[in-house]
Formats: sequence, C-alpha cells, structure tokens
Amino acid sequence: MDRKINILLADRNRHVRTFLQRELAGEGYQVRLAAEDRELLHLLQTDRLPDLLILDPDLPSYSTKAELLALLHSLYPDLPIVVYSLLNDDRKYGEMSGVVGCLEKGEDIGFLKKLIAEVIQK
Repeated sequence: MDRKINILLADRNRHVRTFLQRELAGEGYQVRLAAEDRELLHLLQTDRLPDLLILDPDLPSYSTKAELLALLHSLYPDLPIVVYSLLNDDRKYGEMSGVVGCLEKGEDIGFLKKLIAEVIQK
C-alpha cells in the first residue's frame, strides 16, 4: 500500500491556500495549511515532517524572507521547499539552501503540479 504524499502549504492568502489545497488534494496529496511563520514552525515541530513544503516567503513573520528560508533549512535540511510567490522582489530564491524550485503565482497550476511530481520522484 502506497502512503499518501504529505505537503505543507504556507501562504498568507486564505484564497490561495484553499485553491491549492483543493487542487493538490484532487491529485491525491494530503495537504496541511499554515497562514503565518509561527503556525508553519509549529506544524513542522508537532506533526510528521512533510514530504514537501510549498512556501510563499511573504508570510506574516518576525524575520525577513531570507532569514525564514535559512531557519527552515537549518532546522529541516532534508525538507524540499518550493517557493510559490510573486517573485518580484529581486530575490534569487532558487539559489537558497533547501529550495528545489520556484514558481510565480498566477502561472498555470499545471506547472506547480509537474514540479511537485518531479520533486517527489527524487
């Protein structure tokens, strides 16, 4: 029996969280949600570590985006992170430790699904 792939999705926008949860659950993934950095860290500490984190680094946070990504990688070095953001702040997320892919919000959801499948295959 195959186990379900567990994805943690962290995004400040409730509508984005709901949409992505519905789309990814339809693909057979188990999806948990976080709306801000403390909730994200709490879920990572208390639940089973997800197979993948989809993160909009623009979460309500007490740290910068780069600090949040660095903290996540230092605490969970084996956790693959997909940055799903507007990507318009001149950051090179793809070069940050732990980040396995970056997608612009608003792109076809099929690109995100394809990237997830590729990451899970590895």
